[in-house]
Amino acid sequence: MRRAPIKSDLTAEYVRSLFLYDPESGIVSHKPRKGVRSLGRAGCVNSGYRRLKINQIPYQEHRVIWLMMTGEWPPNGMEPDHKNLDKTDNRWINLRLSTHSQNAHNAKPRVAGKLKGVFKNGKRYMAVIGIGGKQMYLGTYDTPEMAFSAYSEKLQSIAGEFARIA
Repeated sequence: MRRAPIKSDLTAEYVRSLFLYDPESGIVSHKPRKGVRSLGRAGCVNSGYRRLKINQIPYQEHRVIWLMMTGEWPPNGMEPDHKNLDKTDNRWINLRLSTHSQNAHNAKPRVAGKLKGVFKNGKRYMAVIGIGGKQMYLGTYDTPEMAFSAYSEKLQSIAGEFARIA
């Protein structure tokens, strides 16, 4: 499947002519029109995200919803973020605009059971945080808990409401 462009020449008016969106349930469904048999839920799940095809091009559903609800694509450098980390929960209350960095700070640890921002460094533990595409060294500590505490404190100070500690 071709990767969808982040922005395109699609307009909110055109997308609204194709789909209905219920902000409370987060469900996007087809509008009745020629060539559309089912009026059920539109799209499918691919790579964890719900996707819609428009003119044979796949788009992430939450981005299309942003267009439908606000009338424009997210501004350059911004992206819709799922507050509760459920990539398929596209209720309007669960979506918020974020930078890529903020969205990354609202992520689960990549490895289950691993402490975010903590890396073994010989017999000690190093705390590192990503800020604006760069790694910031926060220090080396005797225990993983001490390193995680340093990471958590820094994350809270820079990410605010986007900070996801665990």
